[in-house]
Amino acid sequence: MTTVLRGNVGAAIPKKNMGDFVALSRLLPEREFNLYALGYRSQDLEELNRTLAGRVNFVPPVDPEDMAPEYKKHAWLVYTASPEKATVGWPMALIEAMASGVGACMQEDRVHPMLGVGKELSIQFVLGYQPLEFGAALNAIAEGQVDLEPLLTGSVGIDGVPQAFADLGNPEQHAKILVEP
Repeated sequence: MTTVLRGNVGAAIPKKNMGDFVALSRLLPEREFNLYALGYRSQDLEELNRTLAGRVNFVPPVDPEDMAPEYKKHAWLVYTASPEKATVGWPMALIEAMASGVGACMQEDRVHPMLGVGKELSIQFVLGYQPLEFGAALNAIAEGQVDLEPLLTGSVGIDGVPQAFADLGNPEQHAKILVEP
C-alpha cells in the first residue's frame, strides 16, 4: 500500500509556506499528496503546482466536523511553515490528526499546549525517522533509485550562490537550486 501524505489544513496564507508541500510532492512521485487549502491563495497554489509539475491533489473544502474521517484516510499530516513569517503555533490540525491515529510531521515551531488542553488531549513527542535512514536515502540517490531532477528548478555556479539564496526565499520561484562548481 502506498503511504498517503496530506498537506496543510485551513487558510492558504504565506506563514504556512504551502509551496514547500508542492515541492515535496515532486520529490516523492510514488506517493499521493492531498492538500486541504482554503481561501484566495488556493488558486495561487494550484498554479504553482502546475508550474512546478507538482503532484498535489487539491481537495474541496471539508466541514470541520467531518475532518476526523478525512484524517483517517491518510498515513501522515505534513504541515509546512515559513521560518521567516510569524509562528503558526501548534495547529489544532496536528492535534486532531494525531488523535485520529495519523502521524504528523512539522517544521520547528513553538508549541502552545493550551490548544490541546481544552480538548484534554495527550501529546507524545517522537522522532519520525532513524539516523540510519539518512544513509539509506543518500545511497538510493547515489544508485539512481530516486530521481531528484523534478525537484531542481535551477542551477548556478559558485558566483551565483548569493543570488540563489535570495531566490530560494520565494518558494513560488524555486524549489531547489543545484550549485555546480
